[in-house]
Amino acid sequence: MFERATIRLMNRYVVAAAAVTLPLVVVAVAMALRGGNTITSNHPIPSAPVGTVSLQTEPTTTSPTTTEPAPATPKAELEDGRHFGYIKRVDFQTSTVVFDLAYLLKGEQANQAAAAHGYETPVDNDYFIVNDNPRLRTLTMSSHVQILLLNWNRCCNTFFQANRRHFEASFKIKRFTGSNYQGTYGSYWLTIQDGAVVKIQNQYQP
Repeated sequence: MFERATIRLMNRYVVAAAAVTLPLVVVAVAMALRGGNTITSNHPIPSAPVGTVSLQTEPTTTSPTTTEPAPATPKAELEDGRHFGYIKRVDFQTSTVVFDLAYLLKGEQANQAAAAHGYETPVDNDYFIVNDNPRLRTLTMSSHVQILLLNWNRCCNTFFQANRRHFEASFKIKRFTGSNYQGTYGSYWLTIQDGAVVKIQNQYQP
C-alpha cells in the first residue's frame, strides 16, 4: 500500500512538473519562430551593425579656370599705303616679293639727310635716298597685282604693263643690261592694300 501511495505521489509531481515545463517550452519555441532572443537590461548592449561599410568620397577639387590669352595678331610687315624701296626677289608661284624699304627724300629733307650722312649739299637732282636698315620684308602679292615699268625708250613718264615672267626673271640677272626690266637695279613704289601688294611701279632716277 505504501509503495502504491508513493508511486501515485511521484506521478503527481511528474505531471505537475510537466505541466509547468510545457508552457515554457511552447514559449521558447514561439520565440525561436519569431526570430531571436529578447534581452532586458538596465544597460543595453550596443549591437554592432553587421556588413556595414563606411564609404568615404574624396573631396571634389575643381581646377581654377584659366583663360588663355588670345594670340596676338601678327603685325603686318608694312602697313597699307605706298612705300618706296628696292625689290630683291619676286616669286609668282608663292605670290611673294622680298622688299628692301628705303626713303626717297626731296628738297630740304633731302639736304638734311645727305648732310647727316656726310654727303655734300645741296644734293644732285634734288633727291636723296636713305636706306640704313638692312631688314628685308617678305610681302604677299595680290593675285591681281598691277606691275607698271618705265619705258626707257620714251623716258621718262611712259609706263607699260610688265610681263610677269620677264619681271620675275629680271631679279635673277647679276648685271645691268639696260633693259626696261631692270630687276634689282631699279627702284620701285609698292602699294599695299589690306596687307597685300596690289601695285608695283617703277621709279625714275636720273
